[in-house]
Parts: sequence; C-alpha cells; structure tokens
Amino acid sequence: MKKFAFLMLLLCAGMNVLFAQLTTPQLYSPSNNSTNMDVSQRLCVTKVSGANYYEIELDTTSNFDSPLKQTLNASSYNSSYSYYYTIVNNLLYGTKYYWRARYTNSTDTSSWSAVWNFTTRAVPQLYTPSDNSTNMDVSQRLGVTKLSGTNYYEIELDTTSNFNSPMKQTLDANTYYSSYDYYYTTVGNLLYGTKYYWRARCAHAADTSGWSAVRNFTTRAVPLLYIPSDNSTNTDVSLRLGVTKLSGTNYYEIELDTTSNFNSPMKQTLNADTYYSSYDYYYTTVSNLLYGTKYYWRARCVHAADTSGWSVVWNFTTGARPLLYTPNNNTTNMAVTQRLCVQQFTGSNYYEIELDTTSNFDSPMKQTLNASSYNSSYSYYYTSVSNLLYGTKYYWRARCAHAADTTDWSAVWNFTTQFTLTTAPTLISPVDGATNVDAQNVTLTWDALANATSYQYQVSTTSDFSNLAASGTTANPYVFMVLPGNVTYYWRVRGSDGLGFSPWSVTWHFSSIVNCDDPVYTYQYTTDCYSYSWHGNTYTETGVYYDTLSTLLGCDSIVVLNLTITGPSYGTDVQTACNSYTWIDGNTYTTNNNTATYTLEGGASNGCDSIVVLNLTITGPSYGTDVQTACYFYTWIDGNTYTTNNNTATYTLEGGASNGCDSIVTLDLTIVNAVYGTDVQTACNSYTWIDGNTYTTNNNTATYTLEGGASNGCDSIVTLDLTIVSAVYGTDVQTACDSYIWIDGNTYTTNNNTATYTLEGGASNGCDSIVTLDLTIVSAVYGTDVQTACDSYIWIDG
Repeated sequence: MKKFAFLMLLLCAGMNVLFAQLTTPQLYSPSNNSTNMDVSQRLCVTKVSGANYYEIELDTTSNFDSPLKQTLNASSYNSSYSYYYTIVNNLLYGTKYYWRARYTNSTDTSSWSAVWNFTTRAVPQLYTPSDNSTNMDVSQRLGVTKLSGTNYYEIELDTTSNFNSPMKQTLDANTYYSSYDYYYTTVGNLLYGTKYYWRARCAHAADTSGWSAVRNFTTRAVPLLYIPSDNSTNTDVSLRLGVTKLSGTNYYEIELDTTSNFNSPMKQTLNADTYYSSYDYYYTTVSNLLYGTKYYWRARCVHAADTSGWSVVWNFTTGARPLLYTPNNNTTNMAVTQRLCVQQFTGSNYYEIELDTTSNFDSPMKQTLNASSYNSSYSYYYTSVSNLLYGTKYYWRARCAHAADTTDWSAVWNFTTQFTLTTAPTLISPVDGATNVDAQNVTLTWDALANATSYQYQVSTTSDFSNLAASGTTANPYVFMVLPGNVTYYWRVRGSDGLGFSPWSVTWHFSSIVNCDDPVYTYQYTTDCYSYSWHGNTYTETGVYYDTLSTLLGCDSIVVLNLTITGPSYGTDVQTACNSYTWIDGNTYTTNNNTATYTLEGGASNGCDSIVVLNLTITGPSYGTDVQTACYFYTWIDGNTYTTNNNTATYTLEGGASNGCDSIVTLDLTIVNAVYGTDVQTACNSYTWIDGNTYTTNNNTATYTLEGGASNGCDSIVTLDLTIVSAVYGTDVQTACDSYIWIDGNTYTTNNNTATYTLEGGASNGCDSIVTLDLTIVSAVYGTDVQTACDSYIWIDG
C-alpha cells in the first residue's frame, strides 16, 4: 500500500511538470498608447516556447465587452523579430482600441496579457501644396499622405473656406506616388490670381474619416516675362520674346508695340507657342523690327476656363546702326585687296558698305558695296575689294536693312594701304643741321631706291611741311634749286614706282646764305593739264626749260622750269537707283547705263578736267508679305477693315525697302472665329455651372462664351456635357453573437436586412453611399472542456 502511494505521488509530480501553466504573453507592437495610427494594423505578440495558438482580442472598450470586439488568430510568424501577428483592417478612424493576447496549446491556456491601446488617425494629413502657397500654377497636384488601410481619398476644392460656392469641386485622389508615399489628383483650369481652399478625408468599407485641416494656395495672377531683359538696349531686330512657363496654361499671348499703352498702328499680337525646355519658357520670334526703336511688350496666359491679367510691361531698344568688325580703325600698311567686315545684326538681310578716300564720302573714288558673304565662325558679313591704291588712306562705313527699315550709317573707320616701296630713301646732303648752304645753288641728294621710277621731294620753312618753299617730282636721286637766303629749311623725299609711294624719309634741315660768286638758280616746278605759257613761250610737252634773269643783288638768276603736262583724270560714278536716276549731266536714265560720260572742268585732284563715266543700275521696288491672323475682323495699315480672308490688298511704304526703293507689302490675312469646346462634368443630384445656372438633369446643350479665351485669341464657346448621378447603394453583411451595434449607433438583437445608413459623399462617384445592413444574429456555441488533474485544476475562468 505504501508502495502504491509512492507511485501515485511520483505520477502526480510528473503530471504537474507535463501540464505546467504557460507564461503570460508579452505584446510587441503597436506600442502602448500609440496615436495617429493607420486603420490597418499588424498586432504582434512575442513568441513563446510551447504555444501553438496566439489569440488576440481587440475592442473599443478596455473590458472587451462591446459589439465591436474581435477575436483574432495571430497565425503569421516574423522570424527576424520572433513574434506572431495578425493584420486587422477597416478600423474606425479616430478611435481608441484596446487589445490583449494569450497563448494556448493542447493542454493549457495562458493568462491574458496586459491590455495595451492605440488610437487611429481621425483625419488625413495634407501633403502638397504647402499651406498659404502663392504664385502657384493653374494646374495643381493635390496630395494627401498615405494612411494604410484606406482605399479612398476624397478632396474638396473651392474658392471659399466653407466649401459652399458654385466653384466647389469634389475629387478622387486615386494616384499613388511611391517616392514620397502620398496619394494625389491633378486639377486643371484653375482661375488665375485666385485663392483656393482644400481639404481631404479618407474612407474604407466600414468608415469615413472626418475632414482634414483646411489649407489654401493662391494661383499666379499674371505670367512672368523671361527674355529679353527689361530695358535691354542695342538688341537685334529679330529676337525671341519669352514667357516663363505657367503649368496648366495652353496659350501665351504677347502684345508688342512702340507705345507703352499698346495703342499705335504698329501693335502686334503674337502667340508664344514654342517651348524651350532647357530654360522652361515659351516664346515667339518677331522679325523686321525698326532700327533704333524702343519697343514695349507684355503677356497674358489663357486656358479653357480663364484668361490671366496682363503682366508687367517690359521694354527693349533695338540697335540703331551696325558695328564694324575688320580692318580695325586706324590700321596702316594694309594690303590693296581687303575684306571689309561688319558684325552680324540679327534680323538684317542687307549690309551696305561705302568706301572712299575722303571721310565725307563725296569723291569720284567712292564705292558702294554689298557685304553679302557670311562668316559663321565669327558672326560677320563681308565683301572683298581689290585694286586699292597703294599708300592711300581709305574711309569706310556700313548700314543694315531689312524689308521694313534701314539703319543709320555706322561710325567711320579708316585704314591706310601699304606702300609699294617699303623702304624710305636715305638722305645724303646737305647733311642734317648744315649751315651756310649756298641758296643760289642748293643740291638735294639721296640714295637711289631699287624699283623706284621717280621721287617726290618737299622743302619747307616749317618742320611739319605746312609752308612749302619747293616741291616736285624728279626721276633722279637728286634735285637742284635756288632758295631765298638766310632761312632754315626742312626737307624730305619719298620714292614711287608708278603704282604708289614709299614712306617719307626722315626729315633733315639746313640753313642757307646768298653767295653772288655763283649764279642764283631758281627752280620752278609746274604741272599743267594741256599747255603752259612761261616767259613769253608756250610749252605743250613735259620738260626742263631755262631763262636767265638778274637778281636784286645783281647776281645772275637762272630760272629753271620743271614742267609736267598732264591730261584729264578718269573715274567711274557707280550709282544704284529706283526706277530712274537724274545724273550730273542733267539727263534722266531709266535703264542700266555704263557709257554716259561727263566732264568736270578742273574737277580732278591735279586741277585738270575730271571725266566721269556713269555706271548705273536701275532697281525696282521691294515686295513683301504681312502675314496676320485676327478674330472676326482686322484693320490694316491702309486704314481698311477686313472681315474675310484676304491675300490681295497691297500698301506702298515709300522708300521703305532696304535698297531705298518703295516697299510694296501684300496683306496675307486669315480671319478666324470662335473656338468650341466641351466641359464634361459629373455631379450628384445637381450642378451649378460657370453660367451661374443650377442643373438637376443631364444637359448637353447649355453654352457659355469666354471672351478672348481661345488659343487663337478669339472667343471660346464652351458647351456643358453634364451627367447627373445618384447615390450608390451597398450592403454591409455582418454576423454577430446575440447582438450587434451598427454604424448607425443602434443595437440589433435579431436578424435585420432593412436598416439603412447614409454616408454623405462617401461613394466613389462623390455622391452619398447608402448602406443596407444584412445582419445575422447567432447564439452561443456550447462545448465541453475535458480535463484530468491531480487534486485540483485552475480553469480558464480563473
């Protein structure tokens, strides 16, 4: 008997070890007293050895006795953090939940854990745009921070903070942006310069949140001008007018005029329809601007529903004249073939150059040239001129033209061509600073120059050779002359090869005296055109002639005449004229002419006749087309108003062409009319449109006119395409034990399939969602917990 009692004691001890009670669970997450939690939650319980079932209770009361209590099985395991969990969805917004857990296995059930709680977020968080944002685009992304467990984000947008104006929009933010974890919708055609208020709420199958805080943003009232900068000067006459992109705008209208109030006949209305993505602006290119003129410009934006105000007014001034490029001003020793270059003046299509040996461009040597060749590497236009005179200073200037205007002349530059003989003669005698030089027998000598055929000399009583005592040309490297005595003289020499001169030699000086032992030689150098009468004789040929006279001192005076007989000078007068030209001979020419001649008596630089040959080119007027697009009618520069397309009307701008002739402009006019569009809208029960009327049925005939709102600048006529939708109906299927508290706050104890509840604006189409309860009440299930224990047993009732 004792042995049996001992065996029973061992058996009971073993049973106590085998059926040892499970420890109380530890909750893992969400942390106790958490707030602003998602409405889909993972409830996690720390793993414990020996447990094979993790039971969780979740309720809105801490004693777990409300109809909303849920009993859950945490059957999923997270090995990284050693916990079991279950996911619960469709939690109510802004609600405090209590939860606890216990373990079970085949032989035991633990005690309930401590009770933790968390509170779900009551309203969503707005993400973008920031509150009180200003100067916003008229197409906006409205974003709401993601709230897990939510499957619908509803946004209200209005121009009033209580969301009761006819402008109110109800939107579905159904696009997810994963990079920043928010849902958004894009709304377009917002009004310019308008403050908008917006808010959001969330919904899922079982609940709808309250409305979020209200934010606001204000759209930009007018566009920003981009290029050219305000007060720009010396701009091209063809340039790009750019307006900073304003998202949601589909038309950028620009006005350009020479007056700041945009009321002159020169006003242009332009469409900036080209986009430059690198700098995010829209632009149009305007050409044939007047030179040296201040222009004013402004812009406004348009979309289907609105037109912005005009921007600030900027101005720019076009360049008045071109800039010369090469040869540089005051350059010397230049080749007799030259490229004359003018900096590109964008928008100009004609570059005219004048070249002459006088700075007022009035000599028979003047040339008028067309710089029609372009060097893209250095952005200049040029022409090449050949057969320039050696050792000669040339003056040149340029002007530009296009179909509508011609610039002033540029600044005048000059260059000097190279000498054909590059080395100056070397003076020999009289040596520099010599004194007592016999004035009656002065001999100037110098070294001969290779290739020189003659020499030009000058003797002056001043070092700047402003008061010449003697000058002339000789074929020899010396010259004889008689000069007044007791005077200091300065002299210099240069060589010539018939094409041009060498540089002047250095300047030497000497002092003269009179010596009667020698005859006094007086040298006279004369050039005449056809014949010369001297001391009673008439000479018609070039040569040296002598005559002996007596000086006042009684000395012999031998006068030496160095006579050069020249003929007339020939030149060409190159002219271009419109239609006809009256020349210096008094005749009017209407066709090209290169044979007419005219003699200017004594007009040559040597005092002889100048025989000029006319080289005349007769040109006609320049023709151009003025392309215009207008709404309904257009008043042209001829003063006429056109109401239909026209490509035959012409207008003559006297002298307006780049060649100085008349510019005959043909109008190419396109008359456009209103643009038609459809405003597709869906609304619940009723809709108040932009015309101020409220519609309660489908409508596809109502129209509204936005004056000047179309992309072509004409009226935009919008037709309403309205669909009126009604509430959405659904059924909430529920099964509960004994009783059930529904979303209407009522407690039901029997089956019910007639109770309804309306969620205002809760449907996906923005209308009310009317839910019908389909409730099944079931009773408790009875079972037997069979246990075997030694002496005593603690059951689940404690």
